[in-house]
Amino acid sequence: MLATTLQEALNSSAPAFEQLPISTKRAVFLSGMCGAEVQEVISAYNDSGLPPTVWAAAVPANYQRTVSTLLEDIYGDHNLMMQQEQELLRQRQQASS
Repeated sequence: MLATTLQEALNSSAPAFEQLPISTKRAVFLSGMCGAEVQEVISAYNDSGLPPTVWAAAVPANYQRTVSTLLEDIYGDHNLMMQQEQELLRQRQQASS
C-alpha cells in the first residue's frame, strides 16, 4: 500500500495479517474520530505494551498523497519532536545543576 494514495489505502480491504519483526517501524493513521477518541486510542495502545508507533490523523488534505510520502513526513516530524524534547531535557538538567 505504500505506493497508493492514503484515500485508496483507507478504502481498500485489510491485507492478510502478517507478524512483523519487533524492530519494524510502525505508523497508525486514524480516521473519523474526534480528538478525545484519538487520545483514548493512543493511551490504550501505549498502556498495552505494544511496540512504539507514530500516529497521524487522516485528513482530506492528505488523501491524494502517497502513503510512503506521508510516512516520510510523519517520521521526519516525529524525529524532530524527539530531538526537541531531548534538547529541552538537556537544558532543564543544566539549569538544575
